[in-house]
This record gives sequence, structure tokens and C-alpha cells, in this order.
Amino acid sequence: VGDVIEAEITKISEGESSDILLSRLNTLKKDNYLKFKENNPLETNVEAKVIRVIEGKGYILNNGVIDMFMSVKDLKTPLAKGDLVAVKLIAYDDNKQNAYVSRYAVIREERQHAYEERQRAHEEYVAKKEAEHQEYVKEREEEYKTFHVGDKVHGTVCRIVPYGAFVKFDKVQGLIRLKDVDHQFIKSAADILHVGDELDCLVVNTDNGKLELSRKALLKTPYQLYREAHDVSDTVKGHVINKMPFGVLVELDKNVTGLLHKSEFSWNPNDNLMASLLIGDEIEVSIIRFDDANEKIGLSRKPLIDNPWSRVETSVGSKVTGKITGVKENGFVVSLLGVDGFLPFNAIDGGEKKLKATDLYQVSDDVNCIVTEFNPKKWILNLSEKAYKAQEEREQYENYMQNEDEAQATTLGDIFKDQLK
Repeated sequence: VGDVIEAEITKISEGESSDILLSRLNTLKKDNYLKFKENNPLETNVEAKVIRVIEGKGYILNNGVIDMFMSVKDLKTPLAKGDLVAVKLIAYDDNKQNAYVSRYAVIREERQHAYEERQRAHEEYVAKKEAEHQEYVKEREEEYKTFHVGDKVHGTVCRIVPYGAFVKFDKVQGLIRLKDVDHQFIKSAADILHVGDELDCLVVNTDNGKLELSRKALLKTPYQLYREAHDVSDTVKGHVINKMPFGVLVELDKNVTGLLHKSEFSWNPNDNLMASLLIGDEIEVSIIRFDDANEKIGLSRKPLIDNPWSRVETSVGSKVTGKITGVKENGFVVSLLGVDGFLPFNAIDGGEKKLKATDLYQVSDDVNCIVTEFNPKKWILNLSEKAYKAQEEREQYENYMQNEDEAQATTLGDIFKDQLK
């Protein structure tokens, strides 16, 4: 009682009492509007409830203090009466004591805020990853310094690539090039290695910050494995894989070859190595030499075949007897001492020409000769029937002369026998 209030006259009744009807509703509404406007400047977000839908125009919202109008064009999704939405104050109407609001402005602001939040989170993530990367790079560089050429290291295959395989250690990865995976030829590292395989390898290069490794360097070569299983003089089999002017290359095992020099093919120097062997032929040979420094193997057929010339005991000038077994263009083939010798036609007395020689001797005839040339290494035994006859005649003459001398000496002795007494 006694308070001063402001009210609006709404009705005056005529009569004896002349009552005046007052109302504070409009005054309170105005006061509430002004207080709300003062406390909520434009661009402020508020929550309000849809209290009426105006078809084709918009929505009337109320936040419990003032009414607000929102255009139907402000959002794509229709609202229904009773929906509670967040809106932004965009204008005040002092005459109507209400406000104009926008839902789209809030949505746009929320999107912008979400974008900025994502951007901030992304920047924090990038900064974190960059810091982790820098730490990783530092640790990797420190680990890289521990690798030296010639070191034996143990790692895990982490990636197969067309040109080799990557091996991971802690922070450092090294590359095994395709040629350094194995001694045998492979088309892909996956033929031998698989992701997850643990293996030992040798550091072969650390230049330019790159780590190059070799698995092959720690493996025994096919030659070394073959060498461990064989000794000089072993008899082995192989296949001819290449023919060269000086011999043939024989594959003894996978990625293991040996050289059969033409001089080791046969005891007979006249045997034709190239004509006797074809690519792919299987051949039995004896190992005569290992060259460990160059990983080469020397082979020979000679120890596996008989050499009749090693048993021939004769010399130039010796008398021999043989059997004619063949006729050549310029002489006879004569079998003697277990080998074949050669008797030229011009070394036959009276048989300088083939026609005359074949009249004198036939195949299977025995013939006496003198050895005129003997080289068992080259399988050469040349004969001369003419020299044999000449020597026979000379020996007969010498015997005759010796007998004559003895006869003359006896006769003179007899003559002077009595006088010398």
C-alpha cells in the first residue's frame, strides 16, 4: 500500500460511481520488452517456442517474454507448433514490441563454429603429428648412425617391391635389391621372401642416407655348396650348356658349371670335341681342379677312358712288326703295340705310289718297319718299311764283313803258326 504504479486506463464507467478500469498488462509487456531488448542486443542467440504457424509467411515464436517473427524463407525444413528452436535476434520493432529472428543465421553460425572447431582440431592434430615426425626423424637419424658397411644385422621384411624388398629394424628401413636377395636368378623377391619374415643380412652401403643390404652376401654360393660335397678326382655327370672354341661348359648343378677344355676331352688328339657333343647332351667327367678364388671348376674325360698309348714302349729307330688294318690316301694304318701307327706309301720300298704300294701289301698283311717318329701325347707313331729293309741290308753287310774279317785273321794265323813257334 502506498506504492506508485503505472497503469493504462482501459475503461471508464458512467454513472453515479464513475469507475475507472485500469490495466498493467500493456505496461508490463512494454517493460518486459524494454528489459529484454536491453539485455539481448541484436545478433544474440535465444531459444523460443513456435506458438503459431502463419501459412506461407512464417512463424510466431515466444521465449516467455516477447513474441518473435521468423520468415518461412529462413529455413528449408518446416517447423510445427510447439517446436523449440534456437534463433538469432536480427531486428526489434518498438511499436509492436516484438522482434525479428533468423534460424538460418544460427545454423550458419553453428556450421562456422563447427568448421572452426574442426580446423582447430586439425591444426592441433597436424602439430602433434609434426612433433611426432620430428621426434621420429631424430630417433631414425640416431639409429641410422649405428649401421656400418660390413655389419651383420637382423630385421623383418616389411614390404615387397618390384625391385627388391624392404627390411625394417626399429625406425630405419633398408633395401635388399633383387640382385642381392639370392645367388640364383629370381624374377621377384616374393619368390623367396614374404612380409613378416625375419632374416639376417649384410650392410653393403650407407651413402646418401640410404641403407642398402644383401641377403646373398651371407649365403654360401652354389659353388661353395658344391665344393663342400665334392673333391678333386670325383666322377660327376652334367649337361652341355655352351660350346666355345676352346671347350664346352658343363652344368654340374643348379648355378654350378665346369669347363671341359678340348685338350681334356680325349686321349686321342684327333677326336673332334665340337662334333662329338651337342647342347643338352649328358656327359660323365672327372673333376681335376677347383679354383676357389674365382669359383671355377676344371673337368676332364681322360681319367675315365683308357689311354692305350700310355702302355706303348718303343722309341725312334726301334724295329717293330704290325698288321695292316686300313688304307688311307697316302699310306697304311698299321696296328701294333696296342695302337695304330701310320706307314706312308713313300716309306715303302718300291711303293712310292698308292697303286704300287697296294700291290705290295694288302689289309691284314704283316709288315716289318722302323719307328721314325713317336709322340704318345699326340698319338703319333710313324713307320718306315724302307728304313727297315735298309737297316736289314746294312746289318747283313756288317755281319758279312765281320765274318770276312774273322776268316782272314784265321788264315794268316794258320800260315805263320809254325814260324812263330
